[in-house]
Amino acid sequence: MARPRTPMAKAKLTGADKAHPERFRGRFNPKGEQPVGDPPSFMTAKEKTAWRDFARRWPWLTAADEPALVALAQLRALIEDPKEQKTAALYTAYRLAINEFGGTSVSRSKVHAPVAEDESDPFAKFGMQ
Repeated sequence: MARPRTPMAKAKLTGADKAHPERFRGRFNPKGEQPVGDPPSFMTAKEKTAWRDFARRWPWLTAADEPALVALAQLRALIEDPKEQKTAALYTAYRLAINEFGGTSVSRSKVHAPVAEDESDPFAKFGMQ
């Protein structure tokens, strides 16, 4: 099975778009993508707390991620509920969902904010040093 495509926002944060520009050439990137925003009103208080925590930790999330983020927040609320019966399948689904967002400890270590380019260097925009 092929690995899922890296979201463009994540690729820019990790530098993958610079390291492998051929992978991102010709990719459709919607202009003006909205940030993920507030959780939907139908979610419970615990699910909304999980939503806000994920949105705070993962700045690359956009409004297009909302359906999957709803499911992830609901999974987290189930895991944190002391009355809920926890199964291996529940933890597996949670781990896989986190991985899809690039939120595992390994992928989180690869995400970093890009360094601001030096405005005084006229060749900085060409990637030359």
